[in-house]
Amino acid sequence: GRRRWVLAVTAVCIAYAIANLFFWEAMAQVVDTCEWIAMLLWSVETIFQLWTNHERGDTDGQAIYSVGIAWLGKTTDFTATYLLVLPLQNVLLTYFSTSTAYANVFQFFLLSKNMKTTARYAGLGLSFAMFAFCCV
Repeated sequence: GRRRWVLAVTAVCIAYAIANLFFWEAMAQVVDTCEWIAMLLWSVETIFQLWTNHERGDTDGQAIYSVGIAWLGKTTDFTATYLLVLPLQNVLLTYFSTSTAYANVFQFFLLSKNMKTTARYAGLGLSFAMFAFCCV
Protein backbone atom coordinates (compact mmCIF):
# COMPACT_ATOMS: atom_id res chain seq x y z
CA GLY A 1 0.00 0.00 0.00
CA ARG A 2 1.27 3.33 1.12
CA ARG A 3 4.66 2.07 2.30
CA ARG A 4 5.41 0.60 -1.14
CA TRP A 5 4.46 3.90 -2.77
CA VAL A 6 6.79 5.85 -0.47
CA LEU A 7 9.63 3.40 -1.11
CA ALA A 8 9.05 3.56 -4.89
CA VAL A 9 9.09 7.37 -4.94
CA THR A 10 12.21 7.42 -2.75
CA ALA A 11 13.95 4.94 -5.06
CA VAL A 12 13.09 7.01 -8.14
CA CYS A 13 14.41 10.19 -6.49
CA ILE A 14 17.67 8.50 -5.48
CA ALA A 15 18.12 6.99 -8.95
CA TYR A 16 17.49 10.40 -10.52
CA ALA A 17 20.06 12.05 -8.23
CA ILE A 18 22.67 9.40 -9.07
CA ALA A 19 21.96 9.72 -12.80
CA ASN A 20 22.44 13.48 -12.53
CA LEU A 21 25.80 13.00 -10.83
CA PHE A 22 27.20 10.55 -13.37
CA PHE A 23 25.48 11.58 -16.57
CA TRP A 24 25.08 15.34 -16.13
CA GLU A 25 26.15 16.18 -19.69
CA ALA A 26 23.54 13.89 -21.23
CA MET A 27 20.94 15.06 -18.71
CA ALA A 28 21.62 18.69 -19.67
CA GLN A 29 20.25 17.99 -23.15
CA VAL A 30 16.98 16.71 -21.68
CA VAL A 31 16.56 19.65 -19.31
CA ASP A 32 14.99 21.99 -21.85
CA THR A 33 12.16 19.56 -22.63
CA CYS A 34 11.71 18.71 -18.97
CA GLU A 35 11.55 22.41 -18.12
CA TRP A 36 8.60 22.91 -20.46
CA ILE A 37 6.80 19.85 -19.11
CA ALA A 38 7.43 20.95 -15.52
CA MET A 39 6.18 24.46 -16.21
CA LEU A 40 3.04 23.16 -17.88
CA LEU A 41 2.26 20.82 -14.98
CA TRP A 42 3.13 23.53 -12.46
CA SER A 43 0.69 25.87 -14.15
CA VAL A 44 -2.28 23.52 -14.38
CA GLU A 45 -1.94 21.82 -10.99
CA THR A 46 -4.74 23.81 -9.38
CA ILE A 47 -7.26 23.65 -12.22
CA PHE A 48 -8.54 20.24 -11.13
CA GLN A 49 -9.10 21.47 -7.59
CA LEU A 50 -10.95 24.53 -8.86
CA TRP A 51 -13.16 22.32 -11.01
CA THR A 52 -13.91 19.95 -8.11
CA ASN A 53 -14.74 22.83 -5.79
CA HIS A 54 -17.09 24.31 -8.39
CA GLU A 55 -18.84 21.01 -9.07
CA ARG A 56 -19.32 20.22 -5.37
CA GLY A 57 -20.19 23.77 -4.40
CA ASP A 58 -17.98 23.63 -1.31
CA THR A 59 -14.37 23.36 -0.17
CA ASP A 60 -14.82 21.34 2.99
CA GLY A 61 -12.38 18.66 1.77
CA GLN A 62 -9.48 21.11 1.53
CA ALA A 63 -7.20 21.77 4.47
CA ILE A 64 -6.64 25.41 5.34
CA TYR A 65 -2.93 24.71 5.83
CA SER A 66 -2.63 23.30 2.31
CA VAL A 67 -4.39 26.33 0.85
CA GLY A 68 -2.19 28.66 2.93
CA ILE A 69 1.05 26.96 1.92
CA ALA A 70 0.04 27.03 -1.75
CA TRP A 71 -0.87 30.72 -1.42
CA LEU A 72 2.48 31.54 0.19
CA GLY A 73 4.43 29.51 -2.35
CA LYS A 74 2.70 31.07 -5.34
CA THR A 75 3.12 34.55 -3.88
CA THR A 76 6.85 33.85 -3.51
CA ASP A 77 7.03 32.51 -7.08
CA PHE A 78 5.21 35.54 -8.42
CA THR A 79 7.42 37.98 -6.50
CA ALA A 80 10.60 36.26 -7.69
CA THR A 81 9.40 36.28 -11.29
CA TYR A 82 8.39 39.92 -11.02
CA LEU A 83 11.81 40.92 -9.67
CA LEU A 84 13.97 38.81 -12.01
CA VAL A 85 14.51 38.94 -15.74
CA LEU A 86 13.25 35.57 -16.98
CA PRO A 87 12.20 34.15 -20.36
CA LEU A 88 8.68 35.01 -21.46
CA GLN A 89 7.35 31.47 -20.99
CA ASN A 90 8.42 31.55 -17.33
CA VAL A 91 6.68 34.87 -16.77
CA LEU A 92 3.43 33.85 -18.48
CA LEU A 93 3.23 30.48 -16.78
CA THR A 94 3.97 32.04 -13.40
CA TYR A 95 1.16 34.55 -13.86
CA PHE A 96 -1.23 31.77 -14.86
CA SER A 97 -0.17 29.48 -12.01
CA THR A 98 -0.39 32.27 -9.44
CA SER A 99 -3.82 33.30 -10.72
CA THR A 100 -5.19 29.77 -10.38
CA ALA A 101 -3.75 29.45 -6.87
CA TYR A 102 -5.36 32.74 -5.84
CA ALA A 103 -8.64 31.61 -7.42
CA ASN A 104 -8.42 28.49 -5.23
CA VAL A 105 -7.92 30.63 -2.13
CA PHE A 106 -10.88 32.78 -3.16
CA GLN A 107 -13.03 29.67 -3.69
CA PHE A 108 -11.91 28.27 -0.35
CA PHE A 109 -13.21 31.28 1.53
CA LEU A 110 -16.28 31.77 -0.66
CA LEU A 111 -17.56 28.19 -0.63
CA SER A 112 -16.55 26.99 2.83
CA LYS A 113 -19.67 26.13 4.79
CA ASN A 114 -17.99 25.76 8.19
CA MET A 115 -16.33 29.18 8.35
CA LYS A 116 -17.49 32.18 10.35
CA THR A 117 -18.69 35.15 8.32
CA THR A 118 -15.97 37.56 9.53
CA ALA A 119 -13.20 35.09 8.65
CA ARG A 120 -14.82 34.49 5.27
CA TYR A 121 -14.94 38.21 4.44
CA ALA A 122 -11.37 38.74 5.62
CA GLY A 123 -10.17 35.85 3.48
CA LEU A 124 -12.13 37.03 0.45
CA GLY A 125 -10.72 40.54 0.84
CA LEU A 126 -7.16 39.25 1.15
CA SER A 127 -7.44 36.95 -1.85
CA PHE A 128 -9.06 39.68 -3.97
CA ALA A 129 -6.30 42.15 -3.02
CA MET A 130 -3.56 39.65 -3.89
CA PHE A 131 -5.23 38.80 -7.20
CA ALA A 132 -5.49 42.52 -8.02
CA PHE A 133 -1.79 42.96 -7.15
CA CYS A 134 -0.97 40.07 -9.48
CA CYS A 135 -2.82 41.76 -12.34
CA VAL A 136 -1.13 45.14 -11.93
